[in-house]
Amino acid sequence: MREINPDTSLELITAGSGDWTVRKNYLDGSHRFLHSSIDPREEARVWTGSQRVILPSLIIIGVGLAYHVFELLQNCKNFENVYLIEADERLFQLAMKVHDFSSLIHNASVHFLIAPPLTHIEKIFSTSITQPFSCHIFFPVVSSCLTIYNPIKELIEMHLYTIRLRKQDDDTPDYLPFPKGVEYLLDRLSTP
Repeated sequence: MREINPDTSLELITAGSGDWTVRKNYLDGSHRFLHSSIDPREEARVWTGSQRVILPSLIIIGVGLAYHVFELLQNCKNFENVYLIEADERLFQLAMKVHDFSSLIHNASVHFLIAPPLTHIEKIFSTSITQPFSCHIFFPVVSSCLTIYNPIKELIEMHLYTIRLRKQDDDTPDYLPFPKGVEYLLDRLSTP
């Protein structure tokens, strides 16, 4: 990773459990934790347990310090492709100080999308993700940067919708923009 200027709004702090957590500080003096201030590992276990469907191809939105990423992947040993999306390069830089990512970096099935332009994500999805996938959102991280994550979530939802639509009918065009896709689906439903 190229050198990234430190972000004073992000602060590594020791959680009650002794693990690192991260606090985002705002200009008005307020702050919020992006992982549990008590036990981020337990938070990751609970989050992973709440993920109902985990497909071999999966996307995790909001890497943060990655406790939940490692926990989910440990519980999903047979994954084919994993796409890790983190909107904040500086937060990912902190994550690399907290965890050893070498096992993921050297795994050809794991793809890092760190502060990617939306067009880059769209290109990857349209060329690489052609089968159904599960999407896992770590809300504490995502909610800290909704202006960046919301368009990413919408793009992923559209892509998943397109794949599902294509699975229903082999005559479905390979890609339909969302409004056209809704129109196409309504036409298909109204046709006897």
